[in-house]
Amino acid sequence: MKKKLKKIKININKILIIFLFFLFIFLCFYYLIKYFLNNLNIFLIKEIKTKEEFRKDLEYLKGKSLLDVDIEDLYFKISKAHPEYKDIFIVKEFPSSIRIDIKTREPICQIELLNKFYILDREGFVIDIKDSQFKDVILVKFNNFKGQLKKGFKINTLNLNIAIRLIDEINKNIYIKKLPIRFIDVSNPLETCFFIENTKIILTEDFKKKLQTLEDVLTTELKNDLKNVDYIDLRFDKVYISYRKQI
Repeated sequence: MKKKLKKIKININKILIIFLFFLFIFLCFYYLIKYFLNNLNIFLIKEIKTKEEFRKDLEYLKGKSLLDVDIEDLYFKISKAHPEYKDIFIVKEFPSSIRIDIKTREPICQIELLNKFYILDREGFVIDIKDSQFKDVILVKFNNFKGQLKKGFKINTLNLNIAIRLIDEINKNIYIKKLPIRFIDVSNPLETCFFIENTKIILTEDFKKKLQTLEDVLTTELKNDLKNVDYIDLRFDKVYISYRKQI
């Protein structure tokens, strides 16, 4: 019985030695091939296929071996430097090209903080910062945000989510979205409002229905004239219209 156990032990040792030997040979062979391929000019990056305005940021890749490019690391560097990019697709195209397809985040609104205007996408990511108000993007006001903002920062507040839902419904209403909307105010959690020039529009949830009611009021009762209208309150079943006092 003892002799049998000893024989099995000797066989295991032999197998382990043989395995380590072939592993060593394999690794040597692998690194020799990799070294050889890396030194072939055929695999050096000669072309970067991407957007023209982004290509200059990737010029440092030219001349490097395509085999040495770590796609995951490159993705991390690009996404960190460009938070305005929503999706980044990187493909090695052998023998000497790399393709980078980019999907940019679309601006949906902007907020003002410390005399700066922060452009946001629908997920709340800061995608750009301007010194003046950005044209054709609705300004949103809310007063419960504290802290500093920078590109890539994500704002996740109930107020902003409400504002984005309202913007979505405004964009679906062909009539309302053409109106000169100055800004949306979601500072008060009990009411949401926006301003058409100097007229305040007050409403609550069910934005689609409320905006349709607003369209009916503007086109029928007010005949598209808001010059003397102070506010329109849509929070209740009955619409309340307040007119400015004439001096």
